[in-house]
Amino acid sequence: MSGPPDPPPSPGGPLAAACPGQGVDPRDVAAALARCEADPLVARLADQVPGQAWADADLRDTRLAQPAVFVASVAEARRDGRRWAATVGHSLGELAAAVLAGALDADDGFDLVVARAELGHAAHAERPGRMVVVMRLGADEVEWVRRAAIGTAGGVLELAVANGPGQVVLSGDAATADAAVALAGEIGGVARPLPIGGGYHTPLLMGSVAGLERRLSAVARDPVIPLVSSTACRALVDADDVARSLARSLVLPVRWDRAVGAVADLGVVGLVDVGPGATLANLARHAPLLPTTPLVEPV
Repeated sequence: MSGPPDPPPSPGGPLAAACPGQGVDPRDVAAALARCEADPLVARLADQVPGQAWADADLRDTRLAQPAVFVASVAEARRDGRRWAATVGHSLGELAAAVLAGALDADDGFDLVVARAELGHAAHAERPGRMVVVMRLGADEVEWVRRAAIGTAGGVLELAVANGPGQVVLSGDAATADAAVALAGEIGGVARPLPIGGGYHTPLLMGSVAGLERRLSAVARDPVIPLVSSTACRALVDADDVARSLARSLVLPVRWDRAVGAVADLGVVGLVDVGPGATLANLARHAPLLPTTPLVEPV
C-alpha cells in the first residue's frame, strides 16, 4: 500500500517554523529526543522520567506526551539553527512556537507545558473528555453529527480543531464524543478517537484558564519575530497578548487553515514542520495555502 504523497518542496524566501501539538507518532518523538540528547531541555525531560527509554515512553499519558513533544520540537529547531521569519504552533505547539519567537524562555516554556498537561489531566480525571478526528464529511454534516451526539448523549461537544476542508476534530465529554464516532460512521464519514485524554479546546477546560494565564503573565515577553496564534489567527502583539491568547487556547478552537493564511499574509512563502515527524506537513493537504516540509523526515 502506498503512503501519502510527498509534501511539496519549500520555495526560496522567508520561512516560518510550524510546531505541532499532540498526536505525533511516538517513534518520531523518540527519534527526535535521541538526536537532540545534548540539548538541555532533553535533560530536563529525562529528569521527569528517570530511567525511561524514549522508545518505550507511554505517550498516551498527556503528562508525558505534552512535555515530550514540546521538547522535541524546540530542540530540533535549535539543532537546525536557522533564523525564522515567523512562528506558528498547532494547539500545544503554540508554546514551542512562543519559545522560538522569543516570547518565552525555553525553561519557562517547559514549566508551562508541564503545568498545562497537569491541568488537562486533572480536568479529565474530574470529568472525562475525549477528542475525535472526523474526516470525509462536509461542514454541514459535521455540525449535524455534533448536534445529534449532544441530543443523544447530552454533555458538551465542540468543534475543537479545523485543519481544513475534510478534516476537523470534535472534543468534549467522552460519552458524547463516542456517540459522534458512531453517528459519523452511519452517514459515510470516518471518525476515530485521538490518543489524548481530555476535552481540550472546549469549555471543559475553562477552570484552568485563569491559573495558566497567571503563570504566563509572570514570564511572557514581547515576541522578537511574529508569533501567529492558531486560535486568534493573527500575530500576537506583546507579552500581555501572548499570555492571554495562550491561556485562552485551552478553550478556544484551533483554526489551522486560517492561521496558515495569517502567516502567508506576513510575506512568508513556506512553512517548516519543526516537530517530530511530519504531522503539519501532512495537514498541508487540507490547508494548502503554503508549501510545508518536515525539518526531519519521519521514521
